[in-house]
Amino acid sequence: MGLKAVTLKGVETIFKVLKDAVKDGSHIVETNDGWNESSETPEDVRVILDQFKQEDIEHSSFSDLIQPTDTKGLVPGVDLILPVRTSNFIEVTENEDVRRFTIVAFETDPFEAMYTMLLRDT
Repeated sequence: MGLKAVTLKGVETIFKVLKDAVKDGSHIVETNDGWNESSETPEDVRVILDQFKQEDIEHSSFSDLIQPTDTKGLVPGVDLILPVRTSNFIEVTENEDVRRFTIVAFETDPFEAMYTMLLRDT
């Protein structure tokens, strides 16, 4: 088993072990036609929401963007078919309440097994 396969399997194990923290969500890509029309294309994703800790901030490539009210989102790369870009959205439904976040920044590993996202309430 190669390093990529081990990394992908590790991410799946994390999401199985932390299944109580995993939320069903949507990665939403908004496209604009250049005039005044825009459309949204959603894809189902699994998301773990967390707060940024000091060690996250110290080792993050986007540490200078993190604000105290921001949320960290973890999404397995296998769930993402559409390209991840800043200004895309992540929506999570919790107890019939929908939270919508803008992806402000993100980083991933060389195999794109896990995406760590800087999410800001929209």
